[in-house]
Amino acid sequence: MKNSRFYCWYQLQYIYWYGCVLKEEKAMEAMEVAKYIINLYYEMNQPLSNLKLQKLLYFVQGASLAIFNKPAFEDDIEAWQYGPVVPNVYFPYSLYGPLDIKVQYDNIISDEQIEKVTRFISFYYRDVDPFTLVNETHKNGSPWSNVYHIHKKGVISTNAISSYFKEYYLKEWFEEHV
Repeated sequence: MKNSRFYCWYQLQYIYWYGCVLKEEKAMEAMEVAKYIINLYYEMNQPLSNLKLQKLLYFVQGASLAIFNKPAFEDDIEAWQYGPVVPNVYFPYSLYGPLDIKVQYDNIISDEQIEKVTRFISFYYRDVDPFTLVNETHKNGSPWSNVYHIHKKGVISTNAISSYFKEYYLKEWFEEHV
């Protein structure tokens, strides 16, 4: 486990330092990023429920905003009972319920920065239980906790996500093994 965390740290260093020279492209739709994550988990033979997919999309968006100051995708992220959700991705996969999503797509991410961030997040959180990720997103002061009110959903702003990830996650990701 320690080696895989170091590998993730090394990947993130590469993304951060060399990402600025890569070509910038317009943000894509969340479904493209979701299909890429689904493919990665299929290839890694790792379980991936819709619940976990939603949390990974939130972390990909947060990482992209924190590192590159640009969103990974255009879709809104909403605060729902079990954490951040991208409705445009949630509903098509809701038929799986709590079961793993077991499909493969011919899908690539054309933006190299977003592709690297998506790989990093998918690898970093691959062994983390979905409800651990739910608890992580529910922390006091998180963008979710500032928007969600019992049975009232709301959109989580990209500014809130960006600020939070810059303050709390970049330090964890970069300094965990230094």
